[in-house]
Amino acid sequence: MKKNNKKLNENLIENKYTFKELINLEQLERLFALFSASTGFTIGLMTYPEQELLISTGWRKICTAFHRVHPVSEKHCKASNLELTRGLKKLREINISQCKNGMVNGATPIIIRGAHVANLFTGQVFFQEPDMAYFKKQGEEYGYDIEAYLKTFENIPVVDEEKLRKPLKFLSEIAATLAEEGLKNLENNEVIQRAEKSEERYRSLFNSVPVGIYRSTPDGRFLDGNFALMNILGYPNSEIMLSSDIQNLYLEIEDRKKELNLIEENDEVVDYIIQLRRYDGEIIWIKDSLKVVRDFSGKTLYFYGRLEDITEQTRVENALRKSEANLRAFMDNARGFGVYSTKVERSQGRKMSFTFVSPSVDEITGIENPTEKSDLFQYVHKDDIARVKRANKVSRETGKSFDQDFRSYHTKKEEWRWFHVISSAVIQDNRNFTYFNGLILDITKQKRIEIALKEEETKYRSVIEQSNDVIYLLYQDHFEMVNPKFTEIFEVTAEEACAPEFDFMTLVASKSRSLLKERTQQVARGENIPLRYEFTALKKDGTEIDMEVTVSYIAYKEGIATQGILRDITERKKTAGALKESEERYRALFQDNPSMYFTVNESGVVLSVNSYGAEHLGYRIDELVGEEVLGVFHPEDKKTVQNYLAECFQDIGHTKRWEIRKIRKDGSQLWVHERVRVIKKADGESIALIVCDDITERKKSEKELVESNRQLKLHIDEIEKLQFELREQALRDPLTGLFNRRYMEEALEQELAKARRRGMPLSLVVLDLDNLKKINDGNGHFTGGDEALKTLADTLRKLCRTEDIISRYGGDEFLVVLYDTSVEIACKRAIEWKEALAKVKIDSSGNEFSVTFSAGIASFPLHGSTTEEILVNADDALYRAKKDGRDKVAIYV
Repeated sequence: MKKNNKKLNENLIENKYTFKELINLEQLERLFALFSASTGFTIGLMTYPEQELLISTGWRKICTAFHRVHPVSEKHCKASNLELTRGLKKLREINISQCKNGMVNGATPIIIRGAHVANLFTGQVFFQEPDMAYFKKQGEEYGYDIEAYLKTFENIPVVDEEKLRKPLKFLSEIAATLAEEGLKNLENNEVIQRAEKSEERYRSLFNSVPVGIYRSTPDGRFLDGNFALMNILGYPNSEIMLSSDIQNLYLEIEDRKKELNLIEENDEVVDYIIQLRRYDGEIIWIKDSLKVVRDFSGKTLYFYGRLEDITEQTRVENALRKSEANLRAFMDNARGFGVYSTKVERSQGRKMSFTFVSPSVDEITGIENPTEKSDLFQYVHKDDIARVKRANKVSRETGKSFDQDFRSYHTKKEEWRWFHVISSAVIQDNRNFTYFNGLILDITKQKRIEIALKEEETKYRSVIEQSNDVIYLLYQDHFEMVNPKFTEIFEVTAEEACAPEFDFMTLVASKSRSLLKERTQQVARGENIPLRYEFTALKKDGTEIDMEVTVSYIAYKEGIATQGILRDITERKKTAGALKESEERYRALFQDNPSMYFTVNESGVVLSVNSYGAEHLGYRIDELVGEEVLGVFHPEDKKTVQNYLAECFQDIGHTKRWEIRKIRKDGSQLWVHERVRVIKKADGESIALIVCDDITERKKSEKELVESNRQLKLHIDEIEKLQFELREQALRDPLTGLFNRRYMEEALEQELAKARRRGMPLSLVVLDLDNLKKINDGNGHFTGGDEALKTLADTLRKLCRTEDIISRYGGDEFLVVLYDTSVEIACKRAIEWKEALAKVKIDSSGNEFSVTFSAGIASFPLHGSTTEEILVNADDALYRAKKDGRDKVAIYV
């Protein structure tokens, strides 16, 4: 039976190093070769427990040409090595034993840091003259060339045990020396690794700090410097920095001399502020700190320094000093705005009071004697108070300035007025209170205008976005704005149209370009030209469309912009003649637009509806206007629509979308997609603009798609079932239906791990059908041998437990894993299987016969701790059962 070749994990020393990494194998091999040549004893160096042969010197031909070549005898060699070395625990310990192939060997361990990592072997000798008849029989069983095999015995020495122990003692000393060498190598590796990590951490820190770090010589040369230093001084790379003269950086050479004198006197300079000229010529302010590093004799080796760029800080400080001189004059002469200083005291529950005000603050705020008021927050509107306090809190905590618009009650005018405050905090060291310095302006008039403008802007945006006409703003031959209808008509997105590189003339047909260029020139000359005209435009795909444009010219940025409304009049141009007829057809086109348009007030009453919307629902327009809009919705959806509309009126100016059911006048149902936006009119009334599209067919398609997905899932389930059956076939033997070798090798490893984890026994029974060749010869391969194999499989399947794993391991070999079963119970059960099989009569082509099997049994942990050991030992027991005459059950001994 073929062994399980799964390689065991390598043993690691300190969980880091393998034995091969710590030992010079080439040097050892030369040493061992000399030893073998001078003593005649073999040497083998093998890793443990993997048994990887690293060195072999002086080995006998009996091993290299026979025992280590034949699969069965090789198994016996490795099993013998495991037995020989399993009990070795200490350095200089020696074991001597006879291997299963009849040779005498000795071993001594190599142990590093408590880890048994390798073994040294010697031997391949006899303690007495070999029994040649025994070895001849053994050679015949293995299938050797007997004459060549027996000839190898001529060069095998016969020695006494003491003579073998002497080289073993020598090898044990070699093993101890190897262990010491391994330890030294291990320690050297660890020291090197620590040094490398330390250097890596230093370099990482050196190059990541945000200030410049450097070493320099007294004569003005950099020895090294970090990335921050190169950035501050403007050097493009380290090579240029290291070759530069530091003295050239100083704006004033006297600053360099003064700094060197300070270093000479004090061995260091702290926060020396000077101006330097960067490599690119820019003048900067820096703060330099450095120390002298000397050798044991006191000679200066180099300067170790830190350099910070304080240019921006210096500029701010200079500007602050200049502004402070102007601040007082500014506050005393303020007109049209107020200048103030306030104090927020923690002891007063965060109350704010004025500490200083300019004369205009009284008039602007309406507060008489403002510095005498204990809490200014009492005047702030209740809807603004939280926002104002939050802004003050952020400024106190961060020291940053803030802008704030809020309403405050003007006691003299007895009304709420809008104020704009620009304020910054001055935080005291004790933090008991904080000063705020600021400006206050009355912006009530601007706010009222701003609110009115926002209302108009909301209406303007709503009209633009929902318009059936293209609306655009053109400035300096580039689009500044286009509405959604633009994209719909020209198939060009707003982002593409408003990009700086987009040429709007690409949307104009060649026959109309001269017209547009002429009108542009007329505008530039200030001529009066028609504000409405027609031209031919182009879609993105080159399709021509006739457009009517109405333009107006407005002040925009630093010049004049063109605001235009484009209307697609292609159909009108084809069918119209007179302007009146054209206008009527346009209105008809609007009314027949395949979208339903409604306007609804906050009470849910329909204010207007287009003709298409009314007709699509089966009503006349006058039947819908003035009625509740909920009347055309499905009864089950009315509450939902009511809630949706309420949300829209709470979120003015934002478009919301939903899909809902409506009911036609005839009672039929349709699905619609609605887009709703609420705008506020100048008189304060809010109205909802509703655009509906019929999506009944889409909903029907979606329902059909759900059904298709259901059918698809059924097909997928069927495929998964077939895939499961294919996986089963991949793990099953097609003849017997038992698990195959591939499955068994994985399952045995798992079952052994489970037994080891739970502390339970596990037995392995290896069966070999007896005389399969004779059965095939007498009954035919397919009718005789196959029937015999299936009969054995059926017998095992009937008599084994559910948790037992049965497999056809190959040819006429079967393997049964018995979980939580001792070797005695396993033997009893194997005998029961054998007796039951003997009673079964097999009928093949009219010939009736019965079959037997031989079995070998090995158990965990009694006969081994790994799958390889148990398989080898069970196979060895099977070999003994067949050797004893077949139709036997043997336990490994």
